[in-house]
Parts: sequence; C-alpha cells; structure tokens
Amino acid sequence: MPSTGLITCATTAWRPAWKNRSNAVITSPSWTKSIRSSIDEARTPLIISGPAVVNVDNKNYEQFKPAIESLVRAQEKLCHRFLDEAEKLLAKLHPEDGSNPGNPDALEREIGLLLYRVKLGHPKAPGFLKLLENPDNQKMMNKAELELHADQSKKDLYAQRRNCFLRSTRRVTTPT
Repeated sequence: MPSTGLITCATTAWRPAWKNRSNAVITSPSWTKSIRSSIDEARTPLIISGPAVVNVDNKNYEQFKPAIESLVRAQEKLCHRFLDEAEKLLAKLHPEDGSNPGNPDALEREIGLLLYRVKLGHPKAPGFLKLLENPDNQKMMNKAELELHADQSKKDLYAQRRNCFLRSTRRVTTPT
C-alpha cells in the first residue's frame, strides 16, 4: 500500500505524518498523547472552577480592613510626595530660562531614585505614568535602578526599598 503522507487518528482529522530519512511513515503515539494532555490541561481550570465557598464569618476581614486601607492611603501619599519632589527636581534640571543646572548628574540620579521608589510603591499612579511618557525620565529611572542592582552588596537597593515602603507603628493582632 503506498504511503500518502497522511495518517488518521481516532480523535483528530487527517494530518501530516512524520517521516524518517527513508520516507517511511512514522506514527507517534506519544505525540498524540501530548496533544490530548494539552487539551485536557487547557480544560482543567474550567472543570475545577465552580461556585465559591461563601464564608459568612467576616470577622478577620472587618478587623484588618481599616488597617490595610490606612496603609494603602499612606503609601499612596508617600508616593505622591516622591512624585512632587521629582517634578520639582525636573524643573531644576530643565529650567525655563535655558540655563544649565549646577550638577545635572546628581539631579538626574536623584530624580531616577525618586521615580524608582514610586515604581516600587505605586506603579500605576497616574502622575507616575505621565512622567514616564517622557523617555528621558524613564531612562533616568532605569539608570538609577541598574546602578542599585549593580552593587554586589545591594545595601543601597534595600535602603531604597525601605524608604519606599511604610512601616506601620500600629500593631494589628491576629485572633488566636
């Protein structure tokens, strides 16, 4: 029987067969098996998902919600302060009268660090995204971040992260 270059499978339509150097048709059950397992894996989340288990006891949620909301508000406030400071430094870096600032490299580094802090603390802040529309600002931020990561001890990187994230002075106790 001549080989047509096509094989049939019970689960699929006609498809090309794999051939070796002697043009003999090679059918691979493992290939068909991997296709079936991929389809099964794709369906798995649909099969597993179902109605969520409703927990009527919201004591933990109600206990932690105010503390979390206050932390989020404080974090957003801190990031807006960083953005305001970065905008002031950008105005110093590019003055309207066209004069050159005293130390542009130090200003660019400070602006980059401020933008990096905002990237860590509130990356979707509208003011931050607007500043990043300017490629020079994004370049300053990326340069500052790369300098922080280049240090082997990472002391400056961790210091920047500590400066960015707030530490709550109010302790929230968990119920036992």
